[in-house]
Amino acid sequence: MPETLNQTGSDLEDIAGNCQAGYEGSITANCQSDGSWQITNNSCLPVVCPAGSQTLWGSHSYYRLRDIDSRSGKNCTDSARYDQYSNMTLEIDLPQMSPGQSNSYNCRTSDKVYYGNGGSNYRNFVTGNIQVECSSDGSWQINDNCSKRCYSFYENQYFDDDQYSDKLHKSNQGCGSGRDRTRKCNGRCNGDTGQWYDIGKYKGSCG
Repeated sequence: MPETLNQTGSDLEDIAGNCQAGYEGSITANCQSDGSWQITNNSCLPVVCPAGSQTLWGSHSYYRLRDIDSRSGKNCTDSARYDQYSNMTLEIDLPQMSPGQSNSYNCRTSDKVYYGNGGSNYRNFVTGNIQVECSSDGSWQINDNCSKRCYSFYENQYFDDDQYSDKLHKSNQGCGSGRDRTRKCNGRCNGDTGQWYDIGKYKGSCG
């Protein structure tokens, strides 16, 4: 039944009403001579958040460390070189949900998360989760917590946002008489771009 009806109409006159809370659409009824309501049209349906694809990243760039030089006379910061992946997109394929329902999707491992202009390769570049919830009005509330990871080619592994690595690159420099010292580049991961920042150089003594 409708939630409210205008009862000032005469017998057999169609009167518009409102759907009950949690439903959307329209409803009409008329007042019968015995004082009862007869529904003439009821298109009220439960409010839902529709299934379909939602775009989270329209066009992002990712930078993957390709080379950095820690040798004598080289500056780690100035020598960092990156491969750039442009127009990285992120979409999530959501099922239909009812208001109040929610779910969480892993940015890297969920089969509901898709990356464009690079496909599955981008999965190695990200970490985090996407939180989704269906609102009472049928709209999606999406909290994107995906961030990019930074690659250390020397260690052949990825680091999450704000993680520190002291082995972005490592080389040994001879000091004579069979001795050497270690030179390393270190830095901290920027999860917005995948680039390293606060890059520095560690230089061991010859002893």
